[in-house]
Amino acid sequence: MINYILYIFCEKKSEKIIRDFLTKYNADGGKLLVDEILVRRSIECLSQINLHDEWVKITDTDSWIKLGLSEQSLAFSIYYSLPTKPINGIIITFTIDGGIIFGIEAEENKRNLKYLKKLLGIFKKKYTADLTGLFVEEAPSFSKDLFIESLNERAICGR
Repeated sequence: MINYILYIFCEKKSEKIIRDFLTKYNADGGKLLVDEILVRRSIECLSQINLHDEWVKITDTDSWIKLGLSEQSLAFSIYYSLPTKPINGIIITFTIDGGIIFGIEAEENKRNLKYLKKLLGIFKKKYTADLTGLFVEEAPSFSKDLFIESLNERAICGR
């Protein structure tokens, strides 16, 4: 199954915004897809594992939120599978430059494309998003610069 993914990049992150997003998309009803995450601690070589990276065990939602808010210069992603339609997954990525990216996945079809395009504008306002983009099967970026590069090169729409 191929998915569209809507990403919104916010320079400001807070526990309130994260929990609001999780509640809105019923992450409690979904399944956290990992119990260990690769945490990147260096802006160099974000595309490959380096000596500063480490694997960190996560036990629940509170543990990864606490980790993501503990330092500005950590980068990692969290994935949830959702049993609902049209949204079948969410992604939350902490970026190395202190931002956060929220992602929403939906199966690739015309109805979902229309729905996600509508969400672009809503999210830009609700989360005071600096950048938004709609992609097909795009991994989340680990910095604002990489997000802008993805927007320019592979986004269906956004900004």
